[in-house]
Amino acid sequence: MNHYTWHPFDFKNENFDNNSKSLMLPKPKRKRTFYKKNWFVCIMTAVLTAALCMSGFALIITRADWIRGTSNKSNAGVDTAADISQTQAFFKHINDRKDKEELSGPAIYEKIHSSIVSIETKGTSGGFLNSSVTVGSGSGIILSKDGYIVTNNHVIADATEVTVTLSTGKVYNAKPVAKDTETDLAVIKIDATDLPAATLGDSDNLLVGDKAYAIGNPLGKNLYSSFTGGFVSGLNRSLNIDGESGNFIQTDTAINPGNSGGALVNSYGEVVGINTIKYSGENVEGIGFAIPINDAKLVVDELIKKGYVSGRPLVGLIDPKTISQAEKEYYDLSDSGIYITSLASNGGAEKAGLKVGDVITYFDGARVKTVEELNTLKDKHKAGDTVDVTINRDGKVLQKKLTLTEDKPDVTASQQTPNMNKSGNKEK
Repeated sequence: MNHYTWHPFDFKNENFDNNSKSLMLPKPKRKRTFYKKNWFVCIMTAVLTAALCMSGFALIITRADWIRGTSNKSNAGVDTAADISQTQAFFKHINDRKDKEELSGPAIYEKIHSSIVSIETKGTSGGFLNSSVTVGSGSGIILSKDGYIVTNNHVIADATEVTVTLSTGKVYNAKPVAKDTETDLAVIKIDATDLPAATLGDSDNLLVGDKAYAIGNPLGKNLYSSFTGGFVSGLNRSLNIDGESGNFIQTDTAINPGNSGGALVNSYGEVVGINTIKYSGENVEGIGFAIPINDAKLVVDELIKKGYVSGRPLVGLIDPKTISQAEKEYYDLSDSGIYITSLASNGGAEKAGLKVGDVITYFDGARVKTVEELNTLKDKHKAGDTVDVTINRDGKVLQKKLTLTEDKPDVTASQQTPNMNKSGNKEK
């Protein structure tokens, strides 16, 4: 057994006995407050650093907002007002529907299908020696119990014979009432009573994402009363078709040849649009368009009452041509713009002193380079309005005052066509 002897001077190494073992007392433990203090310091440092970073970030954001607000001071509040307006409109639409109950697909079909008709047409094409019979088909919507039916103008255009088949299978000969090429709408009538008129909805109350259904006769009578479904993909789509611009509802609901003139229906079984066209192509799928029913109602009412859409302004140009900058230089013309090829007799342009060969460069104070731009500005006015027109005549700039006339046909409603000159060119 080892023996340990305590020597008072061991710590000084004095009188140290090599034969004995002395016990070395351990040094007293020092209280370690370093880590506790340092953790406190670290935490406080982290908090202060985070506060400084957040303050700096907030300062950057505030400064950026201030810069944007300064640079766009003239537009302050516009975006906010627009957002508020859109939000209010959304909740208004929702509120308008609170008392309405959505129908199932079969219930919608049952409600609407008897109001949709099949339309078949016959016409002739070619000259006297090589004429041929053409046939076509489309759809229509019954508007009234006494036989008024709306369809697309392109369904019955150039037809010499129009027949209508009801959902019951009964066939009628139809007479054209009036047509409007600008909106691609036409009204026909059959001699019948107690017909199931469609319920018309409110296309202004539509929202993107609403359910939408198309009903009509795709590919002809054999697929009569086909029913397809999808959604409202877009609203207020502006399209230019055959030189005429219009406002459309976009939908992914299947719309095919033969569906033209049929109904686009909401989830309450109400007609909210008239199916008109679809985009087609190798890489295109599910893009169809319908005329909003609110727009169609205004046109249809005018066609039934007057045989044409009243109040539309007319400049008095016949077949005007767009002159590009390249064409101006190539043909050594006075300026680019709208070249006047012919004038309507006693029209607004002729009365204002415009002549064939003039180039219209400004219309109603705005620079115009295409016929489409001129028509857009013209359509903001009504018949009887007077506008400023700038023309270039052989290098000389002239100012004219032009009073817009009414685009009124000179034929009866049953034979109504857009204003044409003797060569068959449409008047603008």
